[in-house]
Amino acid sequence: MKFLLLEIKESFLISLAAIKANKSRSFLATLGIVIGITTVTILQTAIEGINIAFEKSIAAVTSLLRTSTDKIEVYDKGVENWINETI
Repeated sequence: MKFLLLEIKESFLISLAAIKANKSRSFLATLGIVIGITTVTILQTAIEGINIAFEKSIAAVTSLLRTSTDKIEVYDKGVENWINETI
C-alpha cells in the first residue's frame, strides 16, 4: 500500500514538472478541451431548443386539426339531405 502511494506521488510530481516545462503546450491543450466541451454543450442546447419548437408546432397543428374536424357533414342516403353530426 505504501509503495502504491509513493508511485502516485511520484507520478503527480512528474506531471507537474512536465506542465511547468511545457507551459504553452499545456495551455493549448487545456484551451482545446474547454473549446470542445463548450461546443458540445452549445450544440446540445440548440438541438434541445429545436426539438421543443418542433413539438410545439406539431401540437399547434394537431389542435387546429381537432377543432376543424369537430363537425363532419354526413350524407344520409335514405333522407337525401345533409346532417351535421358532432363527434
